[in-house]
Amino acid sequence: RKHEVFSWGGNSNGQLGVGDTKDRSTPTRVTIPPVRQIACGSNISAAITFDGSLYVWGSNGSVYGLPFDVVERPNKISNMPAMSMVACGSEMMALSEDGRLFIWGGEEREMSTNFTKGDTIAQLITAYTNKMVITSGGSLFAWGTNTFGQFGVGHDNACPHPTHVMDGVARVAMGAFHTLILGKDNSLYTCGRNEHGELGIGTETPKEIHIPRKLVLPISEAIEFIGCGNNHSMVLTTNGHLFNWGNNNSAQLGLPRVSNRAPIMLPGLTFMTPKWNEWATIFRWIFLGRSDPNSVLYLLPTEVAFSTICVRF
Repeated sequence: RKHEVFSWGGNSNGQLGVGDTKDRSTPTRVTIPPVRQIACGSNISAAITFDGSLYVWGSNGSVYGLPFDVVERPNKISNMPAMSMVACGSEMMALSEDGRLFIWGGEEREMSTNFTKGDTIAQLITAYTNKMVITSGGSLFAWGTNTFGQFGVGHDNACPHPTHVMDGVARVAMGAFHTLILGKDNSLYTCGRNEHGELGIGTETPKEIHIPRKLVLPISEAIEFIGCGNNHSMVLTTNGHLFNWGNNNSAQLGLPRVSNRAPIMLPGLTFMTPKWNEWATIFRWIFLGRSDPNSVLYLLPTEVAFSTICVRF
């Protein structure tokens, strides 16, 4: 059956949604109505079903109005409007179908979505307590701690309110303290902490970059997807080539355990894109999500994420 949810990996907080806190080494079906979107955070998972209902499971259930802290199975958040998208970090954001933005965690509230007059929200991005949105017009806004300048606004001070970063943005991925930005013109930018070479600039100095710096891949190809782990970054091109760089202490780059300070193409594999089989979206979700920030799941896995949630479409 399509639109089922499967999970596997670490489960200490019930984040796999399988009814207990035991780890799983193989994909296990999660009991939930058919799902159209999923998201993974530090120890929390969320899904939106086709009727717009928002389900959560994992840690801090009381934050979401549930009667228990560890939520071992998907639970519907009551008294909420129909939702269209969700993103999880240490906190969770969800956008309703009528355009309202809701936040749970450190700042439970509903906030204005009037970032740019006439625009709607096209993408939600969260990492720990930092949050970003991309509007339908391609404007990028960020707010949160900004500890290492990962917002790209020219400093590393906290931004308590949505702050404009740049325009012409197609997609964003956030690591623990760095950001990868894909422009509508296929330009690629990085900013934030660079302690492990996660910015891909060829060196670990400077240790921080507070303004988005343009990054050029070794070969010129159109970019389809971007993703970040805690301290590493990845890019998938429309030709199916996967480039990665940054920390590799757990072989998360799919290469010998030596960190890369500049983008390198994963040898020996070509990823089928964009015309994949019915499991295609599974790997797209896993690639874009950060179920465990130090791991990544490939079509031919070299190292499987500690906690992975996926949907069969």
